[in-house]
Amino acid sequence: MFFIYPQLSTLGKLFSFQKEILFILSILIILLKSVAFRRQPPPAFPMEPLHQRHVCQRCGACCRRPGFVRIADAELPRLATHLGMSETAFIERFTRLTPRRNGLALIDKPDGSCHFLEGNDCRLQAVKPAQCVGFPETWRRDGWEALCQAARAAQ
Repeated sequence: MFFIYPQLSTLGKLFSFQKEILFILSILIILLKSVAFRRQPPPAFPMEPLHQRHVCQRCGACCRRPGFVRIADAELPRLATHLGMSETAFIERFTRLTPRRNGLALIDKPDGSCHFLEGNDCRLQAVKPAQCVGFPETWRRDGWEALCQAARAAQ
């Protein structure tokens, strides 16, 4: 049969090869989409603008609340260098996945407070993540005014 229909045999091989290429391409597309999804910045939460700027009193109250502090890829080298370790070691020792599994967050102590909070001082004060620096100007939770000494001082 091969001798009678050589074109069909060649077409069959070509079709099989095309299926393999399409399969590999579909896997690559899925992987690229998942990488692009993970690298998207966190969604912006609409907030009413604050009418006054708050000056942090370093009370540490915002660091004692359960939640998570997102770490951007660009912040990893700075945090790791500040603690005198490699990025890989920092990630393995001090981070976890965010609840949506789309990024890294700092680990917490068993009571829910930040791992880097010592008394009212932050071990990362000089290189704090953007999320920490932005509180309460760029993000906040309900009830933050009662918690934050900067908000109470501004009243």
